Amino acid sequence: MPEREGASADVSAQLDMINEEEARLRRKLGAGAGTLDERWREVTKAIDSSVMARDKQDERIQSIRVSAWKLRMQEIGKVGSWLQEKESTPVRFIHDESGRIAGSTDEAIGMIKARWQAVYQRKYASHAERMRLAKRRAHSIISSLGGPRSDMQFTPPSVDDLERVARKVRSGPGLDGWHEFEISPLPREVLEMYHALARGWDKSGRVPAAFTEMKQNNLPKPGKIEEDGGLPADGTRRVTVESHWWRIWSSAWAASPAVRDFVTQLLPCEVAGTQGGAGAEGVATNIQEAFQRQGFGASHDYSLAFDHCDPHSD
Repeated sequence: MPEREGASADVSAQLDMINEEEARLRRKLGAGAGTLDERWREVTKAIDSSVMARDKQDERIQSIRVSAWKLRMQEIGKVGSWLQEKESTPVRFIHDESGRIAGSTDEAIGMIKARWQAVYQRKYASHAERMRLAKRRAHSIISSLGGPRSDMQFTPPSVDDLERVARKVRSGPGLDGWHEFEISPLPREVLEMYHALARGWDKSGRVPAAFTEMKQNNLPKPGKIEEDGGLPADGTRRVTVESHWWRIWSSAWAASPAVRDFVTQLLPCEVAGTQGGAGAEGVATNIQEAFQRQGFGASHDYSLAFDHCDPHSD
């Protein structure tokens, strides 16, 4: 009896903790949390009505792609380039810096993993050093740009902001199995409900576990495949695939008016490639004009520049 009573007390304590956590999250989410169930019925109707439209769109897209490919293949040069691309040297094996050849796919993946672990281990001696460097860099960047502005308000993306991103999404299939041609024609009611869910995640500080999962593809870099088909472990380019739904929400934030205003007001005009900043064409034009005036041009490339970015400071 005492053991049974003790187990019952443990279960009761766990239920109390769950109820407290639920109450805390509901307070964060606010009054709109209870309206999601009501929206679901409208959303399912909107989805059903858009299925036929999506199927028709798929047929049109496929027809356009086939027609465009046939048109390109009418040019001899295009045919040669296409055939050359298909006949590129295949990767036959992966090897590490010592020349040891991977005997299996798992071993090859292990070599690539070990390579990147070595890069990051050289970057930081410890977590404490990493945080010190991050704070120092963040302070240096903010100070050089005139310091943070207290009047800047980061308002969340609206449904319209989310819809603009969803309609223009152009990328490969996401880790969740969704494709761009499946998301872009979705009715607005679906995006309205997703917006309500995403705002809830922002308020609670939590996201679905599926959004934290990623898949990494390692593609051979141009010119890294050796004559015998060998590929060094450091000769791959990493491509990370995330959930399509997570990407459109994060993209809506990046393209939101609040972030555009922040970039416009804080970053100097010399910083290119940002929202609202100069595009590649404009930067190339400025470089060309400077070269013609001064008669000299130079470029500087940082090795592993993107891989050395720190989200805590960069």
